[in-house]
Amino acid sequence: MSQEAESLFARANSAFVDENYEEALTLYNSAITSNPTKADYFLKRSFCNYKLRKYTAALDDTNSALKLEPNNALAYLRKGMAAFALDEFESAKSAFIAGQSLDPTNTTFKTWIRKCTVEMEEESEPIESITEPKTLHASKTESHVQPKIPDDLPDLEPDKDDQVSTKPEKVDQVSTKPETSVATQPPAPSKLRHDWYQNEAFVMLSVFAKGCKKEDVQVYFSEKKINVFIQSNEGKFEINLDLCDKIVPSECKYEVLSAKIEIKLKKLRSGRWNDLEDTGKGVASWSAVQDKKPTYGSKNWDKIAKELVSDDKLEGDAALNKVFQDIYQNASDDQRRAMQKSFLESGGTVLSTNWDEVGKAPVKGSPPQGLEMRNWNEDK
Repeated sequence: MSQEAESLFARANSAFVDENYEEALTLYNSAITSNPTKADYFLKRSFCNYKLRKYTAALDDTNSALKLEPNNALAYLRKGMAAFALDEFESAKSAFIAGQSLDPTNTTFKTWIRKCTVEMEEESEPIESITEPKTLHASKTESHVQPKIPDDLPDLEPDKDDQVSTKPEKVDQVSTKPETSVATQPPAPSKLRHDWYQNEAFVMLSVFAKGCKKEDVQVYFSEKKINVFIQSNEGKFEINLDLCDKIVPSECKYEVLSAKIEIKLKKLRSGRWNDLEDTGKGVASWSAVQDKKPTYGSKNWDKIAKELVSDDKLEGDAALNKVFQDIYQNASDDQRRAMQKSFLESGGTVLSTNWDEVGKAPVKGSPPQGLEMRNWNEDK
């Protein structure tokens, strides 16, 4: 019974990665029917329901998972996301806070908590009755309208100088001189340089800004957009990008370094972006691009990397290193020699397990597209 459930679960994960969510849901249902004691089964089905916009079912699955594993931080994250989609912001915030207490290093919880707080503040804001303003100046009264913050972005705290008081001030004498209206200055245009590169599962974006503190940088992720707000030594900057393809906002993160901000975007589907921003060119097949490069050994690296996308516990370099460690641990002596030789001689760009091929000659490097190999010994 357990082996049957594991087989169904593996097939469901494969269908999920291929974005066949209906098929994946059917297989997850069968796996849970075969073995209803696995919290991970309920979590995977919860995320599948979430993708299908079946938020109530997704919420029920997270509760089932928490009954089996009460200290599962990922279960609280999934629960909060489902509750947020159902506009149950207080319940969602409680779930995110509980998950954050179990996994304090996961910055995703902080982002979701902030979004919940914004939504709750908007719900609780009273509707003020419109009254005729008192005439304080001879000039015409100007109305100040607070722009609405988009639903997919948390609210920003305004500068003290930009806040508008709603309380009437006491005036001893009525002025007869017209008041000069000062327009709010728009944010300075972005002058910060940014660069990017990618692998099959992630896009890495670097925004170069020196001397920024963590509290001076705010980055917001939505389905196909990224918004960056920076307060640097050179002033205020704002970067808004319409991305080439969809991302997974809950699995994106950023880090503020001394000279730049490193932003890591999780791709919704594996593929090679032709550009960082949406230019209408779409996404190319990653496997098609990889086929143009020299290959060594018989390992299907694309298949191995694709399996990493469905793993919620490991991601990025950590997941890839885990795969390489497992391969090396189970390899023969010749395979290990091939891996070491190919990796060292290629400058870390080729990893092969075929000693018959690697042992014949030095392994040439295979840099990513757009880059070239450099021999530093020759430059000295």
